[in-house]
Amino acid sequence: MWLRDHARLVRGPDGSVYYEGTVEDITNRRCADALLDLRTRQQAAVARLGQSAISSHDLGALLECAASLVTETLDVEFAQVLELRPDGSLHFSTAVGWDPEVIDTIVPTGARSHAGLTLASARPVVMDEWGAELRAQMPHYFRNHGVQSGMAVIIGTPEHPLGVLGAHTTHARKFTVDDVNFLQAIASVLAAAMARRRGEEMR
Repeated sequence: MWLRDHARLVRGPDGSVYYEGTVEDITNRRCADALLDLRTRQQAAVARLGQSAISSHDLGALLECAASLVTETLDVEFAQVLELRPDGSLHFSTAVGWDPEVIDTIVPTGARSHAGLTLASARPVVMDEWGAELRAQMPHYFRNHGVQSGMAVIIGTPEHPLGVLGAHTTHARKFTVDDVNFLQAIASVLAAAMARRRGEEMR
């Protein structure tokens, strides 16, 4: 709870001195200010990534930048980009916070992983508490890193997915709709860059 007090010095008829005032609960105001600050930082992060996508053709660097922005802006320990290969496999291409050995590994599809479930569901998938989750199996690297909560979105469209962008934390956390929208906005920037690269490779 956040409180703000208003007080003034008062001198009584007998010469005594005391304070009188009020105490105001400003918790809601502080929470609203914090939420506004978070949304502002999220918008700035998306704009920054978009500018990087325009000015650079280095997709690997862009994916690294995106994952770093996700961890910093959402205050989570882990972020990752998984690219969908032509054979339908999910390739762990970019990681922030994860142990290096997960890079270049193949992630299970379908309900055998969070990313796989996201692709199969064709929509964002939020896991508030992995211990109570029944929709998907917890990958071994989640267990090894103590992951408790996370969310993942499709890079691209449900009809033409290019991969999955995920964010995870070791704390039980309820991600908001705005958090999901932020992750989706980052994924949209990546989708445009990845589609551009594939177009160039086909020339």
